[in-house]
Amino acid sequence: MAVSAKDSKLLEQKDYEAYREQIQNLLAQVDYAMEENIKFVKAAVPEALIPNSYASGSAVAWVMYQKFANAMPLYRQEQDWHQLGVDFTRATLANWIRRK
Repeated sequence: MAVSAKDSKLLEQKDYEAYREQIQNLLAQVDYAMEENIKFVKAAVPEALIPNSYASGSAVAWVMYQKFANAMPLYRQEQDWHQLGVDFTRATLANWIRRK
């Protein structure tokens, strides 16, 4: 089913209006917080599971679960990560398992 140029413009306009409404709501919340003198607190960043590494606890747990519970070899996990847009090498995944 083809979308006409008129329908396409209408869809773009609706997307723009929805996006604009979200921004206005966010700005209203910030204005309210400023009026009420509410302080924003930044959450503490958890300590890295492996120092100087991109590995999060959940990523390492997932790799280990796939490897040992599902018997999925690292080369297949490497392909899965690549499909998700993350280029972890097999060696990186193996190092995660060895270190933890």
